Amino acid sequence: MTIDWVYDHIGQNAGSDPACRAEPKRIEAVRGYVKSPLYDGSSPYGYNQHCHWIVSLTPRKGLMVIKFTEFELEYSKNCRADSLSIYDGKDLDVHRGTWCGVSGPPQYIIDSPNPEVKLVLKTNADNNGQ
Repeated sequence: MTIDWVYDHIGQNAGSDPACRAEPKRIEAVRGYVKSPLYDGSSPYGYNQHCHWIVSLTPRKGLMVIKFTEFELEYSKNCRADSLSIYDGKDLDVHRGTWCGVSGPPQYIIDSPNPEVKLVLKTNADNNGQ
């Protein structure tokens, strides 16, 4: 089973995006995708954001495959400016990596009895990517 997670809500501004509020945006589906807030194919993402999605495979069995078809975040040493981090594990507390720049995560496979992943997007005051 291949999953390209879908999240197609784009608010009037990134702050109104449900994924950028205090609680993570939960997505449970067989297939879908996630977009950074405000992304429409050409617009930059919002600045000073802390957005997080928890994505669960439904039904809760099988392999979950995460593929990044577009990835462009501001590059900085150790990804201190803008970054995307991936977490999994029973409590979604196992850090699997942090990425920035134009080389995003490789295809990511979750093989567990409860296929679930947390994606965390952090941006600073500069607005340099999509």
